[in-house]
Amino acid sequence: MLPKTEIVAVRRMHKTDATGTLYIGRATRFLDEVIELKKSMAPADAFSNHECGARYRDSETLQEKYPYEHL
Repeated sequence: MLPKTEIVAVRRMHKTDATGTLYIGRATRFLDEVIELKKSMAPADAFSNHECGARYRDSETLQEKYPYEHL
């Protein structure tokens, strides 16, 4: 454990977050959440309201780095 005053950088997909902020979501059924996430990232799913899927579909960089077929 590190002292509370020490900030530890967190590696993200695009770059490192120097603030050390962690984002923790909540799902009542984890598998269902993962399924919904992958569906939302599908190229044909333009109507999903899942924020991560929308960001993935809008980002050529993410799609090149993490091809849908390999998820």
